[in-house]
Amino acid sequence: MEKAVYQGENPADVKAAEKLAKLFDEIKADNFDEDDLNNKENLHQLNIFLSRLLFCYFAEDTEIFKDKQFTSAISKSNEDGSDLSALIGRLFKVLNQSSEDRETDLPDYLADFPYVNGGLFKDDIQVPKFTRKSRRILIECGKDLDWSDINPDIFGSMFQAVVHTEQRSTMGQHYTSVPNIMKVIEPLFLNDLYEELEKNQDSINKLLKLQQRLGQLKIFDPACGSGNFLIIAYKELRKFEMELLKRIQELELEKTGQLSKPFSVIQVSQFYGIEIDDFACEIAILSLWLAEHQMNISFKDEFGEVLPTLPLKQSGNIFRNNSLYSNWEEVCSNDGEVYIIGNPPYVGQRNQEDIHKSDMEHVFKDYENYKKLDYISCWFLKASKYIINIQKVAFVTTSSICQGAQ
Repeated sequence: MEKAVYQGENPADVKAAEKLAKLFDEIKADNFDEDDLNNKENLHQLNIFLSRLLFCYFAEDTEIFKDKQFTSAISKSNEDGSDLSALIGRLFKVLNQSSEDRETDLPDYLADFPYVNGGLFKDDIQVPKFTRKSRRILIECGKDLDWSDINPDIFGSMFQAVVHTEQRSTMGQHYTSVPNIMKVIEPLFLNDLYEELEKNQDSINKLLKLQQRLGQLKIFDPACGSGNFLIIAYKELRKFEMELLKRIQELELEKTGQLSKPFSVIQVSQFYGIEIDDFACEIAILSLWLAEHQMNISFKDEFGEVLPTLPLKQSGNIFRNNSLYSNWEEVCSNDGEVYIIGNPPYVGQRNQEDIHKSDMEHVFKDYENYKKLDYISCWFLKASKYIINIQKVAFVTTSSICQGAQ
């Protein structure tokens, strides 16, 4: 038995989520009534706005932007917040333009921002209006918090609680902990890679082949939430690659006395996810970018070389959809070495609502006797049909799935 207490795992994440929850409530009160928030497009725009804010806070504390550059820019607005919406809208536009494409009369505090790209600032969105109070909280989020301490692998779940107010009281409890994610990915592919490294540790050619294999792997989470499984898998593969490159350098020094220039072959575009919740989807895309930047910094500390973070390249392939109605092969083609991971939702027969029942009816349309199954069995069935050759799957699961009526 294990009793997991995640609440205190990283005080920075909890503090940031609480601060953002305050900001979200203010923005909501000043900009939307209930009907507005039931409008999917309004909610989608607000979700994109929040994920861009998170990127800017993280960027100014991790050397992507200059130190506190974003906070200092928004501090230039009027104290009553009346022009802040226009200023942020203009900044988002600037972040999506290379220096040649920008207006010539931009004030220095905007012109100094680097070109970000990567799709994050691509779409024009409606920036919410601000008041004196919401402007103050926005500036405090930058001044009072060190965003470099935030964990991309769990903060997504924290920030989902910001938007879904009914989850606030359990903030931080709805994510799969890192040790439990490791229980899924180690036996699925990580242990095997470390064994290969051990076996081939005296051959530079075989190690380079193993690195090539890393660049061709695909990791797919068909119920990815805010992306924590994909992020941990990405980080672990990057750590493994660094071990492999260190070993190659040791062998090179022994044999030739010279070192080749190491580089990473692992791209975030090798990571695929499907998620039905709009905000979780935006956060998963953002978190993968942030994880990439963190791992690039570790790579630079180790080898002194790294590709520049900006402009952002394509992020992970995260799709917003109902996973049970999606064609998984179209999301992530099942050729080559693909690993399906995740923690899809559990809903026992007695707790299923109409929406769960209709999803099950759709997935099990060729089967008669499925009604006593748990909702998660839909993912098992789809995963088993996806596997055609060397693909493998591991979900967080309970023994009940293969006992009793099930």
